[in-house]
Amino acid sequence: MKNFLLTIFLFLSQLLLAQEIGVYYLEGTCTAKKDGKTISLARNTILSNGSLINVDDASKIILVNGEKTISINTKGQYTFEDILSKFNSSKKNVSNKYIQYVWNKIREKEESKDDEGDGKMNVSGMVTRGEPSGIKFPKDSSIIISRTLKLTIDKTFAPGFLYIYKKSRSLLFIPTKSENVTLNKEEFKEINGWFGMAVSLNQTAPTNNIIYARWANDSEIETANNKLQELLMELSNYPNTVQDELIEAFLESNNYVSTRVD
Repeated sequence: MKNFLLTIFLFLSQLLLAQEIGVYYLEGTCTAKKDGKTISLARNTILSNGSLINVDDASKIILVNGEKTISINTKGQYTFEDILSKFNSSKKNVSNKYIQYVWNKIREKEESKDDEGDGKMNVSGMVTRGEPSGIKFPKDSSIIISRTLKLTIDKTFAPGFLYIYKKSRSLLFIPTKSENVTLNKEEFKEINGWFGMAVSLNQTAPTNNIIYARWANDSEIETANNKLQELLMELSNYPNTVQDELIEAFLESNNYVSTRVD
């Protein structure tokens, strides 16, 4: 029996040591002390077992652990076990999913030696079926949930032409006078499902570097709106910067793009 209890104790101890908590957002001043060293906390800081966290007056910190997040805005000192206890007693909500999504993006970027930048999420990225496509936004395989969409193209293709495809057949081309091109859903009534887009400097339809998108139907737009409204209700107490980032995470994680959700 003693050996069994010892095994359980060692297992729990190792599990605790493996636990890591990340700082997703910080407003004000917070510090952490471990092994006699004190550090000032900042976004992306990783906390581990043995850390003693100090939250100053008028400060707020949002922490991430697995699929849960907690927010602390009460002045005081918190042990690592105190923080884990808060996580254990917290409930999952809609915003947790998108905070975790952003956090994973941040960690992936920081851990990649090839990536450059400040660790911020790149939402309006470009995933193409060929390089370079010339279309910066939207990304490949996007679902458009607004009645209008503003494309962003590489300035080298303005002036130029935007080609629209259904399967492999070019349906129409639109002159591009600037880097921004507005598309309206009403113009795509005859195109059901996925369509391709590519840009060219002349009136010859490109045969590669095509990205694909489709307009959401009314039911899909309503579903997206309902999900977004549910998220916005939770975000009402979050700082504006966090709200903006999580709305972008909502769109990107669902492959949604929108000029405005209507």
